[in-house]
Amino acid sequence: MQLRSRINNKHAPTTTAKTTATPSTNGLRQTFLAILKALLATFFTTDATAALNRSAIFLIFFLCVHMAGNLFIFAGPDVFNTYGYFLHINPVLKIIEIYLAFGFIMHALSGCYKSYKKRHSVTKSPLTHGKLLLSSVIVTSFLVLHLYTFKFGKYYNYLSNGGIYIPLKGTVAKGTEMRDIYKLAMEVFASPLKTWIYIVSIAAVGQHMWWGWDKTIKNNYLHMGLNKETKRDAIQVGHVVIVCLTLGFIASPVYVHYVLL
Repeated sequence: MQLRSRINNKHAPTTTAKTTATPSTNGLRQTFLAILKALLATFFTTDATAALNRSAIFLIFFLCVHMAGNLFIFAGPDVFNTYGYFLHINPVLKIIEIYLAFGFIMHALSGCYKSYKKRHSVTKSPLTHGKLLLSSVIVTSFLVLHLYTFKFGKYYNYLSNGGIYIPLKGTVAKGTEMRDIYKLAMEVFASPLKTWIYIVSIAAVGQHMWWGWDKTIKNNYLHMGLNKETKRDAIQVGHVVIVCLTLGFIASPVYVHYVLL
């Protein structure tokens, strides 16, 4: 009997390894499908929880696209300004901006409603039950600052050198007039104070997303088509994306202030 028990224990780790490897692969697939489903379902719903979760996923998806565009600053003024030019002349830009604004408003309203429903817990322990609400104040303040600084900030003219190819966008002719957002970024991040306001604010946005993603998956994984095994993988995928987003957004002000200037 002892010999038989030792043989079984010898083979046990191999069996466990095979069992734990499968949920990881399946978890990645299920997480991708859950995110895609949330994006396609959009955030217009009468259910506050669904609106909160779907709008959060939509906003994270937008931030991924926005962060990728910000990284063009590493390629120099012509590339960065040309990318911004293509965004500006996009005929559906206004529709996208309106949809994005609705997404943020829906997320804020549903979040406030959920916080109101558990107001007694939030009041009793704000750092535990109200951390998403508290961090959302910083996120909203930063959004207002960001829009005021860049979207509605100073307008400098720039003439393209031409020949720059932007993936999925194309090229522009030499001498094309566009907004010099590269110069604006140099001007803004020349200030150590403004640079660190951005760094700290972006870190707060990342922390807000981290807490929100954890809560979304842990409380709603069944509605998202996940199970107990794939729930852990979905949380890990979200954490990786959020860390990459945070570092990607921080990279721009750090690069401008500490490398270019």
